[in-house]
Order: sequence, then C-alpha cells, then structure tokens
Amino acid sequence: MRLKGLHYFTIPLAVVACVLVTPVATADILMAEDFETDGSGGARYTLSEDCNDNAADFFTRTDGSDIGSYVVYTGPNNSYYFAAMDTDGPPCTMSSESILFNAVDTTGYGTLMVYGLFAEDDATDGNEDWDANSQVILEASLDSGPYTPLICFAAQDDTNTEPGLDADCDGIRDGAALTPVFTGYSAAIVGSPSSVQLRIRVENLEAGDEDIAFDYIRLEGVVIPVELQSFQID
Repeated sequence: MRLKGLHYFTIPLAVVACVLVTPVATADILMAEDFETDGSGGARYTLSEDCNDNAADFFTRTDGSDIGSYVVYTGPNNSYYFAAMDTDGPPCTMSSESILFNAVDTTGYGTLMVYGLFAEDDATDGNEDWDANSQVILEASLDSGPYTPLICFAAQDDTNTEPGLDADCDGIRDGAALTPVFTGYSAAIVGSPSSVQLRIRVENLEAGDEDIAFDYIRLEGVVIPVELQSFQID
C-alpha cells in the first residue's frame, strides 16, 4: 500500500556509507567560583587566613558592605567577590596570602582555559600604591606538579605605581591598567592533564591602599573528540 503524499526513493546499496559529521566543540564549565556562598575551609577552597577590620585591612569574601565604604569595586559577577588590602595590617598578619581552590578532574578534556574577573580600587588621594614587589598571580598545578603562572598583575617596577596586567609574569607590568571595574582575563593551559588545581597568590599588598579584588574564577574544557573512521557498505 502506498500512502498518499509520501514519496519513496531507492538508494543503491553500493553508495550507502558512514559519513563522519564533526560536531561543534563546546566548552564545559569544570569549576566556577563566584563567592556567593562561603566555600572556605576546604569546601571549595582554602585560605591562608580570613581577616577583616571592616575598613582597610582585609583578605576576605565580601559584598562591599563590611569593608570601608571608600573602597569601591563595580561590576562583580553577582553580589559577592573576594578582596584583599593591606594584608599584614591587624587583624591580618601576612604579606603573602593565597586562596587554594580544590583540585578539578579534567580527564578526557583538552583546550583547557582559565578565566577570572579582576579589579583594583582607586585610592581616595588619587595616588597609585603598588610597589615593585607587589604581585597578584593566578596559577595552576597540573597533575599535582609545580605551579605555573597563568594570569599575573604587577606594578611598574617602582614604588607607588599603577598596577596592571603582567602578560609575561616577570613581575613588571606591561599591559593595561587595573581599574575599579571588574574586567575579564583569560589564559590557556597547555597540555591535557587529568587534574588541575588553581591558586591565587597575593604578594606584598601589605601597605595602605594596596588592594585587589577578584570574582568568578572558572576552569573550562573541551572534550577530546573520539576519532571515527568512515566506511562504505558494498
């Protein structure tokens, strides 16, 4: 019986073949930290210390309401972010601070990318305050190996200078200045490790008005495609 309106076509068996269709590669979010909830204590990350004098000495997760009103950042991913200023001023105690994110299983993924939003407050006196030894470094450990710097910020190799991108991570600013507006930065991870652990180090922001803020730190990866062979049925 033939159904009205349907048309049938006969395809010679010799030309039936498996056609390899290459799918469009899309990135999976393997890890994302936007600080909307407290993930410290190893829940999602571990802090060198969590401290805040509710003014201008802090290394803490915040929405801006519990630090000095004169410290202004705009455009976070949501409400909360992480910020640091004068990190050895009481109650803070360390000139070198860090936030260590939990390791991420990246088995089967290639083209790994790291992203983050970063900002720096403009001091009320109009001066820029980072020194030659001031640095902020987002780095990665692959398969529990040594850490490699990915996204770096530094001053201009002098005292009280404007911080900005340190593209080659040599400790000297060579890129655009940081601003109070959260701005996106990214870096690629070379290779296809089975695990990645991210860490942000805040080095020598230990004087008044030396600060940094960051948000929405994430790791994305593209699944390594499986090679398929085309064949023809005779």
